[in-house]
Amino acid sequence: MTSEEASLDGGRDVYWFVGGPLDGRVHTREAAEPAPCTVRYTHLHEGPKIVHLYDLHEVAGHGGEYRLRGPGTVVPDDDTSDDIRDGDLSNGPDDAG
Repeated sequence: MTSEEASLDGGRDVYWFVGGPLDGRVHTREAAEPAPCTVRYTHLHEGPKIVHLYDLHEVAGHGGEYRLRGPGTVVPDDDTSDDIRDGDLSNGPDDAG
């Protein structure tokens, strides 16, 4: 059984990230926990902070895809976004961590 099948059997929804620095990463959450419409990923380094936005696109089954929003968009300042850190994500459906 793959980790994806285990997540689905355990009642967790699976969300894939498409594009940008999080491309190929996977995030799971409880099925009862609502998924945010937008995820904000902030890359902090010695230079200016870099913000990438991902918008939720529902897919059949349990979960969806977060697709990279194009350049020139405004960063939302409301509660419809969720901040993601690298430690919150796995590298794909077969990643044990």
